[in-house]
Amino acid sequence: MPQRFVKYGLAPDTKADYAFLLHCLYHLKNDGVMAIVLPHGVLFRGDSEGEIRKNLILRHNIETIISMPESLFFATPIPVIVMILSKGRTKDDILFIDASQSYKKGKKQNVLTESDVQRIFDTVVARKEVPNYAHVATMEEIVANDYNLNVPRYVSATVQEAPYDLYSVMTGKVSTAELNAFQNIWDCFPQLHEKLMTTENGYNTFRDVDCKQIVLDDEDVKKFLADFKAVSSTFKHYLTDTLIDHSATSSVHSTVVEKLFKEFNGIPLVDVYRVFQALADNWTNIDADLARLEEEGWEICSQVEPNMVTRKDSKTKKTVEEQKGWKGKIIPFDLVKKAFFSDDFDKMNRLTADADTKASEYADIWENMDNDAKSVIAKDDDATAFDIKKFKAAIKNKDLSAEVISSIKAMETAISEEKTLRKQVKTIADVLDDKAKDKIMVLTEDEIHELLEMKWIHPIIAAIDNAGENVLSQFVSDMNALKKKYSDPMSDLTEQIEETSSSLKTALTQLTGNETDMEAIKLLMDEL
Repeated sequence: MPQRFVKYGLAPDTKADYAFLLHCLYHLKNDGVMAIVLPHGVLFRGDSEGEIRKNLILRHNIETIISMPESLFFATPIPVIVMILSKGRTKDDILFIDASQSYKKGKKQNVLTESDVQRIFDTVVARKEVPNYAHVATMEEIVANDYNLNVPRYVSATVQEAPYDLYSVMTGKVSTAELNAFQNIWDCFPQLHEKLMTTENGYNTFRDVDCKQIVLDDEDVKKFLADFKAVSSTFKHYLTDTLIDHSATSSVHSTVVEKLFKEFNGIPLVDVYRVFQALADNWTNIDADLARLEEEGWEICSQVEPNMVTRKDSKTKKTVEEQKGWKGKIIPFDLVKKAFFSDDFDKMNRLTADADTKASEYADIWENMDNDAKSVIAKDDDATAFDIKKFKAAIKNKDLSAEVISSIKAMETAISEEKTLRKQVKTIADVLDDKAKDKIMVLTEDEIHELLEMKWIHPIIAAIDNAGENVLSQFVSDMNALKKKYSDPMSDLTEQIEETSSSLKTALTQLTGNETDMEAIKLLMDEL
């Protein structure tokens, strides 16, 4: 048996997962650490793999097991784990992390957001207990599970939907036990419970009030939002001072992240990793700008450059690059237009919205037109699209109904109006582009400062504030869902059935017919 397998055992011929793991572990230095991606089966399969797993546990090699989301890799949709191992470790506990629900759904595969990665990293480093996310299992627990390391045996991030309470189903009242899921809300806003519902014998009845308005009008809620925005405002000043006033470089990112966690960690109800994601979502553009400013100097904030675009040449079918106007090296034209030429900029946006409305009008008419009528104005090579050149001929066609002709005329009018609006938009846009180009080249330091705040800082702070407000929005949504869950109690339905049955009986007594009909009516009334 090869030396690398001697202390652990030989992996089966049909599954090489542990063979590869042991090979990597063997080549580690005595103080080395490794991470390896594996299928979940290695955590619970028996026979020779079970023996290897037991030896890895008894030799304290396994530090951490992270359960990852499904569809994370192109090659396979199955969920995997990341196992972290050490060669010379002496502690015998194992950290289990269930990150299977921590991802952003993509079209073809799921992805880990930066906050997902940061949460995993922080938990691994701190080896901390996190409810429904992370658990440090002792050797006693592992032995009690017969060395089975299947993650759900130790921690699970899957949120179990609260079961229906039978008394609640019958009466429409919500049990206090079910409301205990919102204990953190009741603790922070102690008046809300009484404002939203009455309580009797362990069950609660929703008051006939607007839940959202009650929540927003609550004094404790107002204080919570004010306190959160105060922290947000402090962080805004920090970002402005760090990124703009002190001409930061891209390496400042780690310092900014550290400051964010220091400021927002510990705020009740708010997940600091959601706040971090608000920063992460807006950092890419900042990072690119800082890298360029570091290389070319901050004077490029008042410079423009050719706006190069690519297109496919209709003749050669090759992709070519050509200039399409100008753009600011750092400051976007649209930002300058919004800040200094707001009247024209707003007018252009209104006209664009009007043009989009006209486009929707004729698209809806086309969508709702019957197939026979569509065939008259459809393109020869694409029956799903219309040919505007055929409109006039179609209108002259005496075989079409007046309704169809009216629809085609309405489409023609909407298309014409859209075309006019688009021309107006282009005229204003061309003038605004020239104004923005000229303005960027004469920006003052104060104006550059203001524009960088608008580009870099405002989006981050808006997203952070939204993270705080979402706590309340989610609570309101949960309350409305809970109210709807028991909105049709069985007792009310029974009463409605009885009322309907009684009304039907009364109506049946008024019916007349032959002997057979009357016998049938009597049998029906007996059933009711």
